[in-house]
Amino acid sequence: KQQTASPTAFQQMKTAEYILLCTWFSICIVPMQYYIGIIGFQLEELGDDSGLYTNVFAYCYAGAAITAPVAGFIADRYGLGVAQGLSTLIVAIPFFLMALKDSFGSSSSSSSSNSSSLNVQTIGLATYAIGRMGIYGTFFTNCGKRFGYTNYGTLAGLGLLITAIVSILQYPLITWTVNGHSTIVNTVLGIALVLQSPYFMWLHRREKLYKSAVSSSPRKN
Repeated sequence: KQQTASPTAFQQMKTAEYILLCTWFSICIVPMQYYIGIIGFQLEELGDDSGLYTNVFAYCYAGAAITAPVAGFIADRYGLGVAQGLSTLIVAIPFFLMALKDSFGSSSSSSSSNSSSLNVQTIGLATYAIGRMGIYGTFFTNCGKRFGYTNYGTLAGLGLLITAIVSILQYPLITWTVNGHSTIVNTVLGIALVLQSPYFMWLHRREKLYKSAVSSSPRKN
């Protein structure tokens, strides 16, 4: 019996699935890195002078690891398309909440209004941490589950390199936010995350077709 040769790393890099995976990860990394860089400033604008909510964010960021098994279960049970989509939509929530912060109050508002606004942003702090953990986890899971482990290190490493370069875009976004364009920047970033939904549906359908083909193929003894 002749064994089919495994595809090379370069062959896998040229596939539409890998290109879309890296595109998704790159689009996600910009708002995720931006959020870390600007969240302290934006919370301070909302009245977090003591840094309490910035500390809450640190705890959320570290504590999100406890949800990792849930993300893994979703990927195994419902597929990577669902898991990646859910993680991305969850991480989009804090950007829309931050874009709406003027509706909840600002640093010039009353203390009660500021407190209400900061309480609302706590939801965003938690969802960001959970969504970020899910995005990183499903990226590495996708590399192994969809492409195998022969070229896993090369594919995962290239994806990280691409996103590291793309993440530089966070700096002009931070500058625009500091210059008073916070609402526009956060809205655009949130929309950019949501607009990736067709990719998740495409990936989910592709996974279902693969499972159907595997289950219908005759097994060799």
